Amino acid sequence: MVKSEKKIVQLSRGFTFIEIMIVIFLMSLIVGITTIFFANTLPSAKHKATARELIATIKYARHLAFAKNEKQIINIDLDAKKYSIEGREIKTIPSELSITVYGNEVNANPVRQGKYIISYDTTNGSDWSFIELARKEKIITIKSDPIMIAEITDDKKK
Repeated sequence: MVKSEKKIVQLSRGFTFIEIMIVIFLMSLIVGITTIFFANTLPSAKHKATARELIATIKYARHLAFAKNEKQIINIDLDAKKYSIEGREIKTIPSELSITVYGNEVNANPVRQGKYIISYDTTNGSDWSFIELARKEKIITIKSDPIMIAEITDDKKK
């Protein structure tokens, strides 16, 4: 009689310490790279969001003027970096942004400090030409438009 030998195969279950360390290293590397990426894009996203929010406020004031048939006033405080439609929620502009308002007058100086008022009613157009929101070297220009009311016309670097 021939006895068959049974081979005992021992299966290794689990991971080695080196495999676990490699996975942890790769995960840390990926998290570090994405953190740097998002840290660089967040200020730019805030900049664009502020411009879109300001445009929405201007358009809303114009529509309110027609809907209620009464004058609507947008107060922009350039020093405090706040703006609102009179009697509505006050919105803030991030501190890293600077705002400049240019009036419709031909020889008007740009307004960089103090308060600026934009008013809309059912009979007249706007009394501003364009607004610049600047962050470091990047400038977003919001232009007054008779049809669109306000729109981003320029997104450039200095």
